[in-house]
Amino acid sequence: MPHRTRMQVFRQHRYSSIAWFALTAAVLALVVGAYTVHGVHAVRQRMEQSLLREGLSIISTFEAFVRAGLKGRGMWDTAQMHELVRDTCYRADLSLFAFIDPQLNIYQVTPTGETARIDTSVTNLMNYLAANQFANGYLRGARGRRLYYVARPLLLDEADRIGRRTFRFYQVLLSRRGQGGVMRRVRPPDGRALRLPVALIGMSADDVDALVRRSIYSSLAMGASIFLLAVTVLYVLAVVQQSRSVRLALAEAQADNERLLRGLRRTDRLAVVGRVMATIAHEIRNPLSSIRGFAQLFKARIAPTDQMMAHYADLVVMEVDRLNTVITRMLDFSKPVEPQFQYCALAHIVNHTLELIRGEAAAHRVSIVSHVSESLPLLKLDRNLITQALLNLIINALDAMPGGGELTIQAGVSPRNTVHLEVRDTGKGIEKEKLKGIFEPFYTTKPSGTGLGLAVVDNIISEHNAAIWVESDVGRGSAFHIEFPLTESDQ
Repeated sequence: MPHRTRMQVFRQHRYSSIAWFALTAAVLALVVGAYTVHGVHAVRQRMEQSLLREGLSIISTFEAFVRAGLKGRGMWDTAQMHELVRDTCYRADLSLFAFIDPQLNIYQVTPTGETARIDTSVTNLMNYLAANQFANGYLRGARGRRLYYVARPLLLDEADRIGRRTFRFYQVLLSRRGQGGVMRRVRPPDGRALRLPVALIGMSADDVDALVRRSIYSSLAMGASIFLLAVTVLYVLAVVQQSRSVRLALAEAQADNERLLRGLRRTDRLAVVGRVMATIAHEIRNPLSSIRGFAQLFKARIAPTDQMMAHYADLVVMEVDRLNTVITRMLDFSKPVEPQFQYCALAHIVNHTLELIRGEAAAHRVSIVSHVSESLPLLKLDRNLITQALLNLIINALDAMPGGGELTIQAGVSPRNTVHLEVRDTGKGIEKEKLKGIFEPFYTTKPSGTGLGLAVVDNIISEHNAAIWVESDVGRGSAFHIEFPLTESDQ
């Protein structure tokens, strides 16, 4: 991971916190808006229901007075009927009182009791009343004011036929003399229009509008209070979350920086070790070659019967070879690794490595089990370096099983879009406190080890941008895991 400063970390998390805060505030604003709209709609419905009940009550009261006044022989005259209309308008504070006759003529009654015919199409209204008991809604008054109207037929007679009271109502209030023959049934045969007079009252909608406005203001005020409170809480939570995220990110960045510094220090140390080892190897290998040559010459001059001296000569040669091996490993470790990448099948590399080590495994009485499919994606690897890394891991596994055991190598594609390789043994395992430094140079758990085998493996795996880690259980064995990243071209 690249080196990151504190300011870069802060900016990254600040932008994410601002985006999260803005999204939450927008959702909250939508919720408050929906709450306001719902509240206004509920208030309007309650007011309209109240006006509807009031309007139906006014029409029913007027209807009862008319039925009583037109009962019997002492029927009302025009002046009395107009006075009743005027009193009804004044008592109920009506803005409009109108009647509709069977020919769909509207007669609007002013507060003074006079009637004035207005030309308005009420076909839809009458068709609606043909199937419903009443109608209600909004209309625009003469002065541009909004009126809430309620319309209902006046049931002045008991039977379904037009009687004397209904006919008298037309004569007195609507001046419809001589047209009684037209109004004989409540409904005509086609059922599309009413034969009863329809009363339509209009009440000012100012109170409804004012109450709706007050409801809007109160809902907005409450919504704004809730919104501000919620925004404050969200802001505090965002600050806390941002602080926590920044702390975690800073800790992660600090860990990355420390890892980078450790890598730089390790590189410097390896460079020094490389220069020292190059000098030591040059100065030591020449005497070692002489010692090995003289030991072989000494063995050739020994009498065949002197087995002890021959054995000592072989020991000298073996120790010289071991020293040469140690020097070679130290030189290999100190030299910079320059991988030669090419697309390879991991199964071929594993099989080739097992062929090289199979004889030594048999000598250790270790059985090898391999589950590496050739159908795995090709990986961009350095064949020789990966072979060397696998050899080091397998040799360590054999050393961990001096009494025999089982070595398992398996590989597959992991959910993290990597190829996962596992080398598992049934050896004695490694203590937990020793696992931390297992990949450090010159760190070893074996009496005769150099501490460079796993360090070389770690270098090789790092050069392939791969990851390696170990799991171990004392008495049950160890498992080394390697994950090679997959690119789009690998897939």
